[in-house]
Amino acid sequence: METRHRNGEHIELKDLSTSDTDQDEEFDEMQYNEHDRHFSIRSVAVGLLIGCLMCFSNMYFGLQTGWITMGSLQSSLLGFGVFKILAKGKWAVFQGFGPLENVVLQSTAVAAATMPLAGGFVGIIPALGMLRPDEMLNNSIEVIYNWWGLLLWGFALAFFGVFFAVPLRRQVILKEKLRFPSGTATAHMIRVFHRTVQPPADQTDADGNFSLLQETEKHRDTEWNKRWKVLAMSLASSSAYAISTYFIPVLQSIPIFTWIGLSSVTAWNWTITPSPSYIGQGMIMGTNTGLSMLAGAITGWGILGPMATKLKWVSEDVNNWETGGKGWILWISLSIMMSEAIVSLLLLIGKMSYKYYKARKEGGFQDVV
Repeated sequence: METRHRNGEHIELKDLSTSDTDQDEEFDEMQYNEHDRHFSIRSVAVGLLIGCLMCFSNMYFGLQTGWITMGSLQSSLLGFGVFKILAKGKWAVFQGFGPLENVVLQSTAVAAATMPLAGGFVGIIPALGMLRPDEMLNNSIEVIYNWWGLLLWGFALAFFGVFFAVPLRRQVILKEKLRFPSGTATAHMIRVFHRTVQPPADQTDADGNFSLLQETEKHRDTEWNKRWKVLAMSLASSSAYAISTYFIPVLQSIPIFTWIGLSSVTAWNWTITPSPSYIGQGMIMGTNTGLSMLAGAITGWGILGPMATKLKWVSEDVNNWETGGKGWILWISLSIMMSEAIVSLLLLIGKMSYKYYKARKEGGFQDVV
């Protein structure tokens, strides 16, 4: 790290080409000091705004697919962009947005965005609302929560999570030092956003002043402007598709197999939904998860379901949860997920037990605990 001065201002410069072994040190030497803001009202406010938008998105996708996105990378990117754009307006309240505030911002946004899953709003609560009185214990009344009941439920879970996170932090972060891929990726992104670029030696004059630093900073601003234009274009195209589906309902589920004379395939919900939102989710998940989900769809809805219907194991009403193929496939998928989870847990317990036994035998029990 090199220290130089410009117009009487003391600043620190770091090289972009940092090796993996120096990443931890670079986190500690990032562009902030003890006078930088940590917890601020502006970071919490913008984090809540971004988190609420992502919360609605997760509710939408969660009720359709059963999964959500945590959104730590997206929230840190959007938060940085919001402050970067508003800071150009010379508003003092948006000036000096640093990495520590970005951490608070994305933490607030993630806490709000993941509430649909953490609170059971895309899982157990809708499932309880779908139960009929005759399916409940002792034929009790239907379980339908009002808005204030759900609000109290959310507050209770939030407080429980805050206090339960303290012992978890001590165990999984301080003791076990787990890497947390999503958190590590977010930290690297924040580091890239808020670090200062070190110009080459030929960009300084004989007095050590920055002759071409302004050009370097201008180049970075140009690159960011290009990225935000791409983001705006993607947002506009996605919004245009969402609006067009209300006027052209067939766009929500295009029966492409019916058009080529395979209506029996369409009966098993093999239609195309060209939603930019789903395309974006697939880009975030990557090929490993996306291909696995595609293989599951082909196995369940292209092989097992039609086979069960042909063998009269289920009724011909595909979308019937009780007697149709959808409910039959559900039990198979749950069995697969539960078996993998249980086996993974047993392997983890066995691995930890072996380490405990080995450390206990060698007298290093404290390192394991």
